[in-house]
Formats: sequence, structure tokens, C-alpha cells
Amino acid sequence: MKPKRVNKRTKIYSANIYNLCSLNVCLLAISFFIVAANAFASIPQQQSPIQVNALAKVKLNKIETPELTSIGGILAMAQDGEGFLWFGGRNGLLRYDGYEFKAYQHHPEQSGTLNHNFVTSLLFDSQQRLWVGSHQGLNLYDPIQDRFTSISASHPELEIDTIEALYEDAEKSLWITTSSVKVYRYWRDEDRLEIHDLSRAESSGDRAIYAMLALRQPGADSSMWFGVSGGLIRYDPSSGGKLFFPLNDDDQNTVDNYVRSLHHLPSQTHGEPGIFWVGTDQGLRLFDLAQQDFVNSELPHLKGTTVRAIVADASGKHWLTSDGGGLTVYEPSSKKYEIFDQSRGFINNKVITLLVDRSGSVWAGHYPSGVSVLHPLTISANILKGAAEGGRLTDSDVLALAEDHNGDLWVGTENGLNRIAVGSEGVINSNKVNHYRHKGNAGNSLPASAVTAISVSSDTVLLGTWMGGLSELNMSDSIFRHFPAASSRISPQFIFRDSQARLWLGYNEGLSVIDPVIGLQKPMYYFTALSMIESKNGFFWVGGTDAVYQLDKQGGLIKTFSVNSEIANNLPRGDIFGLLEDDKGDLWLGSKGGLLRLKKGASTFDLFTKSDGLLNPEVSCIVEQDARYLWLATSKGLTRFDREAQVFYHLTQANGLAGDQHKRNTCLKRRNGQLVFGSTKGLTMFKPGDVHSSLNSSAVVLTHVSVLGEEENGPSIFRGVDEISLSYKQSSFALQFSALNFSEPENVRYSFLLEGHDTQWSPLSSNRKVNYLGLSPGEYTFKIKAMYPSGIWSPSKSVLITLASPWWLSRVVYLVYALVLLLLLGALYVFGKKWRRHREQILIMQKKSAAEAKLKQQEQEKLAVYAKKVSLFFETSKPYLDPDLSLGMLSKFLGLPGRDISTAINKHLHSSFAELVSGYRVKEAKRLLESDRKKSITDVMLEAGFNSKATFYRAFRAACDMTPSEYRSARP
Repeated sequence: MKPKRVNKRTKIYSANIYNLCSLNVCLLAISFFIVAANAFASIPQQQSPIQVNALAKVKLNKIETPELTSIGGILAMAQDGEGFLWFGGRNGLLRYDGYEFKAYQHHPEQSGTLNHNFVTSLLFDSQQRLWVGSHQGLNLYDPIQDRFTSISASHPELEIDTIEALYEDAEKSLWITTSSVKVYRYWRDEDRLEIHDLSRAESSGDRAIYAMLALRQPGADSSMWFGVSGGLIRYDPSSGGKLFFPLNDDDQNTVDNYVRSLHHLPSQTHGEPGIFWVGTDQGLRLFDLAQQDFVNSELPHLKGTTVRAIVADASGKHWLTSDGGGLTVYEPSSKKYEIFDQSRGFINNKVITLLVDRSGSVWAGHYPSGVSVLHPLTISANILKGAAEGGRLTDSDVLALAEDHNGDLWVGTENGLNRIAVGSEGVINSNKVNHYRHKGNAGNSLPASAVTAISVSSDTVLLGTWMGGLSELNMSDSIFRHFPAASSRISPQFIFRDSQARLWLGYNEGLSVIDPVIGLQKPMYYFTALSMIESKNGFFWVGGTDAVYQLDKQGGLIKTFSVNSEIANNLPRGDIFGLLEDDKGDLWLGSKGGLLRLKKGASTFDLFTKSDGLLNPEVSCIVEQDARYLWLATSKGLTRFDREAQVFYHLTQANGLAGDQHKRNTCLKRRNGQLVFGSTKGLTMFKPGDVHSSLNSSAVVLTHVSVLGEEENGPSIFRGVDEISLSYKQSSFALQFSALNFSEPENVRYSFLLEGHDTQWSPLSSNRKVNYLGLSPGEYTFKIKAMYPSGIWSPSKSVLITLASPWWLSRVVYLVYALVLLLLLGALYVFGKKWRRHREQILIMQKKSAAEAKLKQQEQEKLAVYAKKVSLFFETSKPYLDPDLSLGMLSKFLGLPGRDISTAINKHLHSSFAELVSGYRVKEAKRLLESDRKKSITDVMLEAGFNSKATFYRAFRAACDMTPSEYRSARP
């Protein structure tokens, strides 16, 4: 559809890109603002809080480190999803974690680096991917690998021009403007690049486009708006149609007036498109989207002309840079503005880029280098200082506080008394501050300079002074009346008015009461009395040194809680400064050792110290905000205690307090709910609802992992990486982390735990690096959390660390080990089985052999017995004389087996049966031959048992080697 003509100043052109300026002119313009200069380097320093009007209560930090100086003017800034801040300049890119910078630059010899050092634009898209525009095209950052991919490498047309601006539309495509007339649209998922022509026929040359945006509100079309030289172009990407809106009626007079920045301010009326804030080389202009025309309207005052950046914060305030004019903050609803420049503490007045981070801090990038940061104060408070610091108090060191029935504040200081008028809105009227001082011997003045105690009635103010005793001031005529006091009681610590209108005075030397009738002090006790309250039941509590005293309604002592008594469990030594009974009837005590609570009806104290979250254990004063919160004044700021959640929240001078060190009895809650605290550096008054937490609640991030002992750093850890894998050679490594707190990084404390190695969380410390040495292979979980200066804990961050085993201990090798072991076990089993079988066989054989040996022995023994029987039988019965004697006959005679007899004869008598018989017969024959020579040889043969001569002669010759006859003849 062809665009309609809006008014006489609207011009319609064909769908071509028109040129804004030539490349040479563009480069000259860039050089004018980005030229390098010799910038000095300094350590980041924190300035005192800047107290201004309601537009911007901030504190200023300046960052001028060597790293920032090295990249020159800050041309681009962005914050990623994790919270890291990124800065681009003419000599590279920096990532900032609140402590250190990490530099990224172009290195021709290395892959994965920037394609050019001159960084002009930064964009984190909807998927939190970082796009970097440079003098040589487009880069995409990979946080996992910590490297860049040059999109221009696959799209050479992008290398021709310097990228000036990046923008992501609703369709998730990337719009790219350059130093020439060309506008590119990049479809990242398809890696497709479109070229759109915005040129005009009468254009004097190609000119850069520095600003663009699309309307994101409901009902808006898909048109893109581009800031060009001399005006705005509304461009329809689908049809290519475009409308040009000149800054002035005479288009030619504004051709060199570049649009540097665009910001959409939505309308408060439903359905209305709102307006554009248009920053140009010649100032700020407004473009009414409903009228489709530039309009004249009241604009914030700018000290400079060229408006390079416009951003809005969460509260609706707008921040604008102007060339040489510093930074302007503007509130459209009130039309109030305020300027921050070098006179307010900025590095210089040349602010060229802006960023509002997630915590609401405003970052101003300077030329030629450096960054100024405005951190919003946590508390919006009324502050009163002493005259020496340019304030209206007689002195900044506040010693006592009270509020009268008119709502005026009475403030005692080291150098006089102050009466401060407070308006109905709770705002201090610094023009209505009355001073009362000590004037030496003058009658009508304070008896001494230091006012240590105040008690206010309807028409008088009773004052206690240091070394000056008591004095009463009449409000109507400002006349002082002094009361004489004993020399030991001239410095009251407090003046307390009870429900019966009695006045109690506490001294280091004791407790007194003033008789309301005669007006004289009556000493009651001689213990140190530093603080006093009246409970709801009419009893009194008095805080002293090392003790707390309970008195009845008449002032009689009921009970003493002393550090030396058993009933004062947990009561620390030292002074009890603050006393408070809350709405539940619980008693709260402030001491040098922490916060104490004595629950209603209890007899022992609960003690809260630094280990429970107190920033400082010295609690000097306590005030109750409501049923949930208590406020504690300490020597290191204020602490809000959430009694339900048991959580402490801290505020210090860096958050907007007048000072950090608070003394006793210097806090109160006004009737309108405001809280007032006196410190050594002035008075702070605020509404509890004016305390705003700007805490970045994101988890702590790992910024680097390095392997100890290696020259190069180990693997880097960035967003989205929750696992680290290390080899067994990297068992000693260091982890570095950051809470990404940019306001007070030096006050952030960390605690960590390595599950699988550590047994407990580490003590809180500001140390951001931990080393682990020689860990065993396995899985570990590193947990890290941070305590912010406010006392709030960050979420815990967990990272899985896997330390691989050496190859010989890897799972695969363990499987091989297991298989080999199984094989060995199998072989051992088989071998063992065979061995057992062999052993069993051996045992069987041994048993068998033993049995056989035993049987053999038994057989031998039996045969020996048989042999003896045979021999005895042969000797006595001479069975051999029977020529028919046989083995069978002998067996029958002896009743023994014949075989056994034969064996016994063989084994033990060493002969056969026949030989045995023959031998005995020969023996008998020899006897007969010798005894009876008359017997014939034949008779001898027969009587000896032989029945054959041949046998007889053969046997005899064998035995005697001679015949029987020869034997006889040989014997006489």
C-alpha cells in the first residue's frame, strides 16, 4: 500500500536507500568525536554521595582504569543476561565484572577474534546473544567457546561499511545501519541478508544512519523508523515504501544535521502512539507520532548541542547526553531537570554513550576515555549536617534526639542544641533551624556545649549536658534555668519521663529520680545507668554495664540480669545502650556484643551477632518500625531486622545515610512514622517506605577457571555453563568468581563449598579466588554464594566439575581390567579345580598307600607270627618226620591258611615249604648220624622223614656239602 502524504512537510520517495553522507565525511565525523587522546589511568574511586533534589539521589563512581583508557572513547555499552557489562571503543571490547576487565581484540593470526578493533555498536538480542558492530562488519560472540564469529566473512558486503547501529525487531531479525546509505536486515536463523535502499534522489551523497527503532506498543505496525541527516524516515519493510519527515521546512538547511539518537515515549492515553525524542547535532526535537510531525514543546535544558544518547530508567526519568554538556536527567511529569557534569564529579563533560543497568545505575561513557557511574541511593532521606560541612546544625556529631508536640525535632550535638521545624510532608525546613549554644559565663545559655540528653514537655525542654548538669529551656521565651547538681552527677546519659510524669536521670554513677513537687534529684541506685524504658505493665528496664535491671512501678529493684548470674544466659559483657519493648511484649537490648531478645515470660536471652548476619555487633539504639521490622543503629550504619524472616538488611553512608557511626539514644520514631537517626556526621530522617533495594539478586558467576602450573589459562567459564571437564593432569586449578555488584564490589563477601572435597562452607571473605590442589579424579560440585553489603544473600551458584581419570583408570580400561580379571579368575578357577582334583587324587593315593602299607605291615606282622608258629611247631612237634607232610597238612595242624604259611615261610624263614621241611629233616638226620652210629643210613633217612634216597642224598649234600656217610665218618 502506498503511504499517504501526512502534511506539506512530508515527502514520499521510492523504495531506495538514500545517502546521508559520503564515507569521507562520515569518517571525519567519527574522528571528531572518537579521536584518541593521552588519557591518564587511575584506580576506580568512589565519591561521596551527591545529595540533590528528588530527581536523582545518587552516588558517583568514576572508572578510569588502564584497560578503559586503552580502548579510547566509549562508543558502545551493553549488559548481558548474567549481569556482565560490555564496553566497546576504537581499540577493542571489554567485559567488566565489577573488579576486573577482560579484553577482546582483533588478532589476524588467531581465529575466533574480533574482525576489527574499532567497535561501534553492541546489542544483546532476545536470546542474549551478543552482536558486535565494527569498522569491518558484524561479529557474533559465542560465550561457551569465548570466541567470535565474523558474519561479514559469509556476507562480504558488510565488510565495506562501518556498522553504526544494531536493532532487533519483533520478528527477531537484526537491522544494521552503516556509514553508507545501505541498511541491512539479517535473518540469523537462515543466515540470510537483505539490503534495503533508503536513498533519496536529491540526496547530496551517502550519509550514515546512527539511530533506528520500531514501535513495540500494541496496535503498532511493522514500520521501521530511521534517523537520517535532516530528519526521520518511516520505512515499510514489506512494501519498500517510505516517508521522510524533515527537521525543518527547508530540508536543505538541515542536511548536515544528523539524527544521533531516537527514543520512544509512549502516550499515557490508551491508543495514542506517543512521541519520539529525537537527538540531533543541533539539539533535542520532539516528533508527535499522532500528528506525524515535529512539534515545539518545553524541553529539558541542555548545556551542549549534539544529543548522542537518550535512555529512560524504570522510574520514568530520561537521561540525555549533550556534546560537552555532561549528562542531563529530566522528569517529564514534573518537567524538572538536573545536570551532571565535571563540576559534579564527572570525569569530563564529553559524554557520548549511556546505559541504564538492571540495578538502575546510569553509566556514562566518555570521550576520550573513562566511565562515570551514577548509582541510585538505597534510601531517599533528609540529611542535615553541621555548619562545618555546610549544613544548618551547630555540629554534625549528634548526641541526643527528641520530638515535641508540634513535630519539631530537638537535636543535641557536641556543640549546642538545635530546634528543627519539620513540614507536614516530613521534609526538613532548613531555613527554620534555631540554635542554642554555650556562651561561656553568659547567664541565658547552655551550661555546656555538649548536649547529651533531651526530654520535651508541652512547654519546656529539659537538657542534660556533658560536665554542665541539667538545664531547662522555656520554649516560649527561650530562657534557660539551671539546676544545681552534685559534682559526681553533672553529665546525664539520659533523661526519661515515665507515664506518671516522673523524670529519671541516668548517670555513669547511678540512677536518680526528680521529685515533681520540689524539683530535686533523689538518688535511687548507684549502678551505671545508660538507658531506660517503661514496659506496658508499668515496670521499668534499665541498661547498665554488664547488667540489665528490672524495677517495679515505684522504682524498687525486682531482678538483676548480670553477666555473672545464671539467669543472664547469653548476656555479653559491656554496656547496654539500647532498650525497646516491642508490640508483643518482647524486650530487645542493644549492646557492644550484639542484639539481645528476652521473650515475654522467658528467663534467658537470645543473642544475635555477626554470625547471624549483623554487620556490626555494637548496637547503640533500637526503634520499632512496625510489627515486623526493627531498626538498629550501630557503629557501622543502620540495620533493618526482619523479625519474621530473621534477616538483617544493612544501610551505610554509601547508601545515603549522613554517617555510619551512631551513638546511644540517638534514634526515634516520629509520630508520622518517620525514622530519625543521629550520627557523628549528621542527622538522617526518612520514611521506611523510602528505602529501596537496588540489589542485583542474580547468582554469583564464575569469571575464570585456570589450571595451576600451566603458562596459559585453562578453560574459561561464562554464562550458561554449569559443567567443567578437566583432565587428570589438571587436578590443581583455580576458580575466580564475581557477584557482579558494581556499586560496592569491595564490600561483597563470598562463601564457597566444593562438595566431595570440603566438609563445610568457607568463612565469609572478600577473596574472589580459590585454589584446589591435587584433587582425586571424580565428580565435584562447586557452590558459591555472596553476601551483599546490605546483608542479603545471593542465590547459590552450582557448577559440576568433572576431573577425568588417567587413561589407565578410565572406564574403558577398567572394563578391560575387569575382562582380564575375569579371564584370570576363570583360569585360576579352572586351574584351581584341576589342582584340587589332583590334590584329591594325591590324597586318595596317599590314603590308599597308607592303608596298603598298614595292611602290608599288618600282613608282615601276621606272617611273622605265622613264621614263628611254624618254627615253633617244627621245633616241638617235628611234623617233618612224617614223610607225607604237605602244606595242606601243616595248614590243618596249625589252623592257618596254607597260602599264608607258605608266604610266611618265604618272607620270614627265607625258604620254601619244601626247603624248610628238607632242612629240618637234614638237621634230624645229622642228629641221628651223630647220636647212633649203629643205625644205617637208610634208617636214618627214614627216621628223619625222607622217603627217597635220592632226595635224601641231594638234600644232605646241598646242606652239608657231603654225603651222610662222609658226615658220619667226619664225626668221631
